[in-house]
Amino acid sequence: MEEEVVTTPVMPDPPPGYRASYAFHYPMQWLSLVSLGVFLVACPLLFWLTAAYRAAQQRTAILSLEVDTVFTLVAWVLLLPTVTILVIVVHELLHGLALRVLGYRVSYGIAPHLGAAYAAAFGQFLPRQHMLLVALTPLIGLTLLLVPLLAVPNRFVVGGALLALLINSSGAVGDIYAVWRTLRLPRGTLFYDIDPLHMLVFEPAERSP
Repeated sequence: MEEEVVTTPVMPDPPPGYRASYAFHYPMQWLSLVSLGVFLVACPLLFWLTAAYRAAQQRTAILSLEVDTVFTLVAWVLLLPTVTILVIVVHELLHGLALRVLGYRVSYGIAPHLGAAYAAAFGQFLPRQHMLLVALTPLIGLTLLLVPLLAVPNRFVVGGALLALLINSSGAVGDIYAVWRTLRLPRGTLFYDIDPLHMLVFEPAERSP
């Protein structure tokens, strides 16, 4: 019987002027509850925003042609999984785009044990300010893209945009947590992704004033 080989992640040495690393952990159970709460709170807010758009259209007659799309049962059944997959893909692509613009090599993949997709710069040091930008890009980018679609006079477009906003907002809870943790760390802090399960934090030996 062969023994199972367990590989241990390779821990990089601290860069000059930095303390020994420690692991960055996500409180998954807590974040799952927060994600559900965001979804429940965002639902009425987004429906109110859509109603406000509609009222403004009627008052100003900017968009007078209302396309009364009749959804079939198949369309409704396919809408949720289709939008969910698209949001996950675009969300991670935006993480990756931010990393590429900042000059990093990007790896994409799926971590079944986490039930999530990822875009990461494995084996590279990310400064604190880059971590903040990469974490916030999908939430800001998709929100700016999707909110105007709520004013489109088409039920299918509005329904898809609402679902996408809800999924992206609730799914970005982990990113917001990372931003909150990062803002509490000193300037000059570095992040280092080893694999989808292991991220290290290196704080400078002397904090900036």
